[in-house]
Amino acid sequence: MNLWISTDKYKEWDLLQSLPDGWKIDKSAGSPLCGYEFCTNGKSVLNGQKRALLFVGSGPREYKQNDCTIQTIAEPEPEQKQAVSYPAKAAK
Repeated sequence: MNLWISTDKYKEWDLLQSLPDGWKIDKSAGSPLCGYEFCTNGKSVLNGQKRALLFVGSGPREYKQNDCTIQTIAEPEPEQKQAVSYPAKAAK
């Protein structure tokens, strides 16, 4: 099974289901996706490091890009201010 033939991507990183041979989980960087961790091929950034996102979550593997709905909230009508009578001022 070739893990690199995949259409699952998040930004420029491949989304993997299992850790390829020779790769390790990179704990130095936080993951941008819930349930995923960065993994690298162990090389230096200067010597051709490859980086991908490995699924480590326990739930179903699901990623939906740009699937959000925006609801508009109507602004409340301004309240009418009631005149307040002050008893101390009325006694004069």
